[in-house]
Amino acid sequence: MIEAARRTRWAIGGWAYGPLAASVVAGCGWADVDRESADVASLVYEEQNDFFVIPEDVELGQVTGLAVDSLDRLLVFHRAGAAFDNEVLIEEATILVFDTQTGELLDRFGEGLFVVPHGLAVDANDHIWATDARSDVVIELSSTGEVLSSSLGESQ
Repeated sequence: MIEAARRTRWAIGGWAYGPLAASVVAGCGWADVDRESADVASLVYEEQNDFFVIPEDVELGQVTGLAVDSLDRLLVFHRAGAAFDNEVLIEEATILVFDTQTGELLDRFGEGLFVVPHGLAVDANDHIWATDARSDVVIELSSTGEVLSSSLGESQ
């Protein structure tokens, strides 16, 4: 499945982060397709609305970033109940880490780091790069959520 996510960026409804993004954001499931020969109108997918196991104590907010690391874990960057006009640090975990084979939540972190979570990427060293739209900051985290650096803007 993850190899499919790396091969393509097409998802139901147009451009997205990949097939897994459609599953997380829209509940659409997987689409294994080669984007070079893809006809978006003919994508076939398997709906799996209950694949990801989100504990009751987690309020999944607006999803603003998705990434897959070298261990094939899905990282979901979300606003944890806050909105784009939020002005205070979010005290809940803003990064959720899922097992892509079982859907189980493996880890969560990012508490007290972001006001308006905005973008997420994972580099070749599995360092997580996350941006905050309100404070104009880029935060580099380890794969376990330890803050490694903060740059560009003013961290809250």
